[in-house]
Amino acid sequence: IAPPTSGGGVVPTSGKHAAQLIHNGPGTGSMESASDSLRSLSSDLQDSAAQVASARGMARDSWQSSSADHADRTLGDIQTSFTDHSTNAQGLSTFIDARVADYQRAKAAIPPPAKFTDVEQRLKTAQQLNAAYGGAYAVPVAGLQSELAQTHTEAATHYGSYSASNATGTADAGLTNGVDHEKHGPGAPGLPGADGAARGRLDRAGSRRDAAGRAEIGRASCRE
Repeated sequence: IAPPTSGGGVVPTSGKHAAQLIHNGPGTGSMESASDSLRSLSSDLQDSAAQVASARGMARDSWQSSSADHADRTLGDIQTSFTDHSTNAQGLSTFIDARVADYQRAKAAIPPPAKFTDVEQRLKTAQQLNAAYGGAYAVPVAGLQSELAQTHTEAATHYGSYSASNATGTADAGLTNGVDHEKHGPGAPGLPGADGAARGRLDRAGSRRDAAGRAEIGRASCRE
């Protein structure tokens, strides 16, 4: 997981790059293991705090003196320390779980790199046919250009939301960041499709040559 943050990090140069960062990265396995370990540590510390509290109570029942008061204060400090560390460990585990959830939502929303490869190959085929037949395939070319631009925008927008959620979440470990992942802004400036465009449709009418050309475009993605 390598979201760009206010302190630096990987900044995608396109929607396709964003898709590669999300889908081809190492994933969240190590983070989930760390979260599990922290939860276990928190539980152990809670148990230790309870044991110290029990020992403190027994000492109070059987020992009264200035030394006993000093021991009681020391045991109280230890109990508080264990409790605080337990709370911190649980909070950090919760924080990591939230980051993992952010990543999983982003991965589900961002088109995979194979989607870009498919559209790019079909567009390349359509452009070659368009050049070979004097512009007869201008409509499918325009449609595929629009589809590619939209795919870039979709990936960049969701990656931007993911990056923002991580930057916001670092302020309070253990707390959800409140980012609404269903609301997204416009396409990232400078990325294909920032303004959006209506997806073109292949013209179903035409000569046998046109029909064969459209079939060729559809088969192009299977060649790689």
